[in-house]
Amino acid sequence: MFHVFPSNRYKKSLRKMMVSGGFDYANLSITINMLSMGMEMPTMYKDHQLNGDLGNYRECHVKSDLLLIYEKDPIERKLILVDIGSHSDLFG
Repeated sequence: MFHVFPSNRYKKSLRKMMVSGGFDYANLSITINMLSMGMEMPTMYKDHQLNGDLGNYRECHVKSDLLLIYEKDPIERKLILVDIGSHSDLFG
């Protein structure tokens, strides 16, 4: 099992989404739980390694246009939640 560490950027983005309304925390909770348990993500989550400057991170789809950027450290058993948002929020 991985220990979950939310980054400050993730916390800020999550607060922004929760204030805007219509955010379903249950889907996010399920996604984070699967990642922290080290489960292989079902294909519907489109989990993949990012490229370029973000090459250390992975991204998965919580919903169709809700993305979670994260990093796993298998040695220290850490799951770092880097950011969350839509494609346009995260990649401009």
